[in-house]
Amino acid sequence: MALRDQEDISQEVRVKIWKIISSGKNIQNLRSYLWRVAYTTALDFINHNMKYIDFDEERGLNPQHNPGEILNLSSELLFEEKEKNKLLMQEIESLSQNRRIVIKLSLKGMSIKETADFLGWSESKVNHLYYRGLEDLRKRLNKGQETR
Repeated sequence: MALRDQEDISQEVRVKIWKIISSGKNIQNLRSYLWRVAYTTALDFINHNMKYIDFDEERGLNPQHNPGEILNLSSELLFEEKEKNKLLMQEIESLSQNRRIVIKLSLKGMSIKETADFLGWSESKVNHLYYRGLEDLRKRLNKGQETR
C-alpha cells in the first residue's frame, strides 16, 4: 500500500471520529470503536480501489503465454481470453466481501502472510478465506460450463 493510500485512510478515519465527537454521541468502549472505524474504513478503501484494477494489465494478457506467443495469437483467441477474464472477475465480484478482498489481493501478488499483515487478520483466517473463495469460484465456473 502506498504512503498516499495510508494517509487517505488515516484522514478518513480522523474525519469519521471528528463527526462522531461533534455529534455528541456517547461512546462506551472507545478502543473498540476506534478499531471498528479504522477497520471498516480500510476495508471500504480497499473495496473501492479494487474496482479500478485492470487485472489483464497487472497479469499481462495471460501468464501462461510468453511474449513471442502473443504475436501469434489470433483475434478470436484474444477475445476469448478477455471474455474468460471478464467472467472470472464477475464471479470474483459475487464472492462475499472478505473472500473477494483476499482473492483480489492474491491476484495482486500478495502472499497469505502479506495479506494477513495488511488486513490485520490472522494467517489462518486469510488462508481459510482464500481457499474457500477459490472453492466457490471453482464451483461457480464449473456450473457455468455445464450450462453451456
